[in-house]
Amino acid sequence: MDESRAQAEILSQLTSIDTLRDFRVKTAGTVTRNYFSILFPVFGENGQNLMVKIPKTDLRNRKEVGMFPLTDEDRRLGRAEFESLQLMSSHWDGSETGVNWVRPLGYLADFNAIVTELVDAQEAWGQYHRRAFRHLLGSNRDGSALKDAMSRLGQSLGRFHSKASGAPVSIPATTMADRIDRYLGRLQTGGARIPSLESRNRGLGSLRKMQWLAPETTTFKGIDIRNILIAEPNAIWILDPGKIKRGPAEADLARFLVTWRILFWGTPWFALGLVPHLSLESGFTNAYKKVSPINEQLLDAYLLKEILKHWHTAYETLSYKKMRRPFRTFLKAVYIDPFYRRQANVLLNRLAT
Repeated sequence: MDESRAQAEILSQLTSIDTLRDFRVKTAGTVTRNYFSILFPVFGENGQNLMVKIPKTDLRNRKEVGMFPLTDEDRRLGRAEFESLQLMSSHWDGSETGVNWVRPLGYLADFNAIVTELVDAQEAWGQYHRRAFRHLLGSNRDGSALKDAMSRLGQSLGRFHSKASGAPVSIPATTMADRIDRYLGRLQTGGARIPSLESRNRGLGSLRKMQWLAPETTTFKGIDIRNILIAEPNAIWILDPGKIKRGPAEADLARFLVTWRILFWGTPWFALGLVPHLSLESGFTNAYKKVSPINEQLLDAYLLKEILKHWHTAYETLSYKKMRRPFRTFLKAVYIDPFYRRQANVLLNRLAT
């Protein structure tokens, strides 16, 4: 089925969703895609607007990049994402902070299509990127705006984790150390200039001796600065919770903070190791700690794992690009490696002390 026909079929099925019985399509917007989904907006005659999202496991190296065919894994991902979004939108309390999840309206299983409300907002990534850079240049106004947003995000996440928190469980550090070791091995095989053997041995040696007792809570893989929308005057919307599972809160904190630290990805400043001012990250964690505790050592371990995961993903994505081998090697050595190696070294040293 070609894309235009698939889009028409989806539009014809919208009224099969209970909450959209009276919905009438005025027009549909342009189909866009990223590495993990295909999306298009739908505008209704009564002013109600929708977003249709078709999750995909990974489009980076797939020959077919249209809505169809759908793999079994695509369908599992779509169903899980919709159920996660339902859970988050019903259990998340953003009444005081102005941070909320986009409301899910329905799921069209035949098309693996998640239908949500379309909020009048823009992606936070671009604005936060510009504000963070101006803040580094001395703009207190931009710094205050970002610190307010980060604090509200931290407070909202802390409240959710606290509410969903259960009994403490033992977390063996050896499992975490093995994961980190595997990422380091893959990176080294791919030609990455990973931290020195001495640094790795000290950090991972200390990590393997650790043992944590931390409460499990509801965690979600989609806690990512790139999944955040902002609207005037100061509303914040979160788009995609990803896969939900029980685990330590520090896993979510690390996922979010690493995406925040790579805010300058795609610019020359990234190669120089530039990150947003530390006060902004502290605004997030301090607001979080006011409502829910953080195990700093466990957070460092998760941060290291996430840094290495993003490093590996950058290499993997680069391998799909059509370019000459010397240029790919140059990008790895000059643009990608310096930032991630610096971040990994700091965390390995902290774990070693």
